[in-house]
Formats: sequence, C-alpha cells, structure tokens
Amino acid sequence: MSFRAGYGIGGGVGYDPNGTSPDPCNSDSSFSSIGAFAEGNLAIGPLYGGANINGGVTFKESGEISPYTNESTPYGITPKFKPLIRGSLSAGIEYTHYF
Repeated sequence: MSFRAGYGIGGGVGYDPNGTSPDPCNSDSSFSSIGAFAEGNLAIGPLYGGANINGGVTFKESGEISPYTNESTPYGITPKFKPLIRGSLSAGIEYTHYF
C-alpha cells in the first residue's frame, strides 16, 4: 500500500492499494518506507521523456534501518498529440507499508 503527497501548480495526493515499495531491494515480509520523490516529464507531439528519482529509508521488522535511492528515465512514443507540448513537474513525500 503506497501513499504519495505533493504540491505544485496544483496539488494532489495519491493512494494505490497495490502500490510497490519505494525500496525494490527489500525482501522482508513486513516493513515501512518513507522518503521523497521528484519527477519531471516533457512531451512534444507523440514523443515523451522524463526523469524520476526517489530516496529515503526503510524500517524493517527486524529493527534494521536502511537507506535507498532509485532513478529512472522513461521515454517513448504515445498516441496523444494534444496539446502539442505537454509537461509536468512534481515533488513530495511518499510512505509505503508492506504487509
């Protein structure tokens, strides 16, 4: 289960009951992660690209605390053409508890 909150030229909160952990290397059966994220995307016509990063700490049931970071650069082609130029920036905090 994942929660995200952020603020930008709008604001928003996201909830995903099937959300994945911000820390994909974690294999414990029960843990919590808290951290921060930043995302930026740009599309011109059907072409899009972006950059995403997140990082924080994971609290394992065993009492261990470990830091994590993840980066990705999504890109590709989409059938969406309008508006011709589209973009987004977002940043905020994220919390995940894995049962």
